[in-house]
Amino acid sequence: MKKERKHITFFRFFFLAIFLIYFGGITLFNHTHVVNGVIIVHSHPYSGEHKHSDKGLETIFFLSAINSFGDTPSSFIPVLWLSLIGIMLIPALCNTSKAVMHGILTLRAPPILF
Repeated sequence: MKKERKHITFFRFFFLAIFLIYFGGITLFNHTHVVNGVIIVHSHPYSGEHKHSDKGLETIFFLSAINSFGDTPSSFIPVLWLSLIGIMLIPALCNTSKAVMHGILTLRAPPILF
């Protein structure tokens, strides 16, 4: 039981860290390339000047194409992120069991008898 709980807690923080690294990578390292008069804006960690192959730039173009059907109000975005972070962190930080019945932790539904 404790081993499973440690794994769940570990993976919560692990996936949160992976998400934060990904989010930082796509927002903190924005830069542009001009190829044949076309400006390509993308983001990834880099140091100094660098170049991409033609196929790499084409891949970046297709992966960066985002279809959006409207604007999200800018005042709503911080609330959304804080809510998502709270949803992920609160269960990991609270050390309460989910279902306690007469001092026994039940992890599944009771069997059905026909």
